[in-house]
Amino acid sequence: MLQLGQAGTEGYEPGVAPILADGAVAAVIRFLGGRGGWRPGASVLVDGQEWVYSSKVREIHGRWVQDPEDAARYRARQRGLVRDLWQVDLEGLPVDVRGSLLTGEHRYLIDGAVVAATATVDKRLQFHGGAGLTWPQLIFLFWLELSIRRRNADLPVIV
Repeated sequence: MLQLGQAGTEGYEPGVAPILADGAVAAVIRFLGGRGGWRPGASVLVDGQEWVYSSKVREIHGRWVQDPEDAARYRARQRGLVRDLWQVDLEGLPVDVRGSLLTGEHRYLIDGAVVAATATVDKRLQFHGGAGLTWPQLIFLFWLELSIRRRNADLPVIV
């Protein structure tokens, strides 16, 4: 199970947080701010490799820090106008993300089989699963989930 640790605690400076896997540090994330509201962006250290996560309109990209800025090893694209359907490409491995508008939870599927799912316990995101995925792939999907939740929280509610 992955969870986001508290930024600025446990020896980390403000804006830096651990990503915990069953309580142990699996990655370290530095949040990158943006002007005019929250924009998903981060620098992530996982398995000794530094990644940069960035966003464009309806897309989130992941690349190694030494890759060109327009490169994307991992790419998540929002499908259609429905905010909880995403298509992810993890260097050729396709992952479908399906969400429930009722619960806000998501399932991550490869070839129709659920490989990861989310839950909210005590207002904290829990990310379960990841069978067959590498740590960098799993951490990118976790970041995607954080980004989706933040984007959805910023959308107006239409009654």
